[in-house]
Amino acid sequence: MTWKRKNLLRKTGLALVSLVLSILSAECLLRAFLYVDFLKIPAWRNPALYAGYSDDDAYWELHHHFDGEWYPNSSDMIHPVLGWSQDRIRAGNPLGLFDDTVSRLSSEKRKILFYGDSYVKGGAESDFQLPVFLTNQMKNTAVVDFSVGGYGLDQSYLMFTLTHEKARKPYILMGILFDDLDRSILSVRTYQKPYYVLENNLLKLSGVPVDTDPVHYLRTHPPKIRSYLAGYASQTLRRKSKSLDSYLSRIPEKQQINSAILAQLKRDCLEKQYPLEVVIFYDLTSLQVSTWQERFLKEKLEELQIPYFDTKPILLAYANAHNIPLLQLYDATWHHNNLGNSVLGQKLLEHLKNRGFE
Repeated sequence: MTWKRKNLLRKTGLALVSLVLSILSAECLLRAFLYVDFLKIPAWRNPALYAGYSDDDAYWELHHHFDGEWYPNSSDMIHPVLGWSQDRIRAGNPLGLFDDTVSRLSSEKRKILFYGDSYVKGGAESDFQLPVFLTNQMKNTAVVDFSVGGYGLDQSYLMFTLTHEKARKPYILMGILFDDLDRSILSVRTYQKPYYVLENNLLKLSGVPVDTDPVHYLRTHPPKIRSYLAGYASQTLRRKSKSLDSYLSRIPEKQQINSAILAQLKRDCLEKQYPLEVVIFYDLTSLQVSTWQERFLKEKLEELQIPYFDTKPILLAYANAHNIPLLQLYDATWHHNNLGNSVLGQKLLEHLKNRGFE
C-alpha cells in the first residue's frame, strides 16, 4: 500500500471519527437543552420537533414528560380497558358514564346510541350538543351519549362492545372524525390507551390492562425515542417532502386496522340486528380539502355497505347560503360551536325522522 493511499485512509478514518463524535456531542447537547434544569430551552421542548402527532407514541410521551400534562386529569377516570371514560368511575357506575347517559339508558323511549369522540358534543353549550339537541326534539326517542373526548375509532368500538347490550334493539350511530383513524394505531395519546393488532386477519386487543396509576405509568414509560437529533432531522425533512410525510404517517397500517374495526362493527350489528350508521365529522381544515382519510373512509363504508351521514356538504352549503366564513361554525378549540351544532343537529334530526324516529 502506497504512502498516499495510507494517508488518504487515515484522513478518511479521522473524518469519520470526527463526524461520529460531532453527532454524539450534538445529541448530548440537545438532550441537555431539553432536560437539564438550568439549560432548558422552552422553544425546543416541543414534541412536534421530534415525533409525529398523528403517528408516533413518542409525540405523546414527550408531551407528558415535557409538560407533565395528561388526560384524564383525575385517576378515577382511568378505565383498565377503555383507557379513560366520560366521567369518574365509581360504585354503581364502573364504566364512568355521564349521569345523563345513565338516565337516558333507563328511559322507556326508543334508543339511539351515539358513539365517537368530542365532536359528538362539539364545543357547544349543553342544549346544542347533538345528543341533547336530538333528544329534546323527539318525543319518543332518547339519544344516548357514549362519546368520549380523544377517543380513536378503536376506543369508540370498544365502548360499543361494553355498552350496546344495555339498550334493547338500539339504533347505532358511530361518529368518526378523521383524527380517530390516526389514533387507532397509537398505544398512548393523551394517556395510555388500548389498541388493536391483527393476528391471522383477526382483531386482537392489546395494551390492556391500562395502568390506573398515572404517576407510575409516566415514571415507568419514558419517551421511546433513540435520538432526538435524528427525530428533529426527520420531522424537518417531513415538512418539506410529501412522500416522506406519507411514509412516516403509516397510512397503510391505519387503513388496515380501521378497515378491520369497521368490518367487525358491521358484523356485530348484523348479528344483533342493530341498524348501523356512521356520522362523518370534519375539523375546519378537512372541511376545506380532500384528505386520504376522507377518501378511504367513504370508500370503505360503501364497500361494507354501511350508510353514512356526511356533515361536510351541510356545513359548506350553510356557510355559502348565509355568506359567512366557515370559521364562524367552529369555536376556539376547532369544534363545532352552537351555530355549527344547530345546523348539523337540525339536518340530522330530519334524517332520523326519515328513518322513522319521532
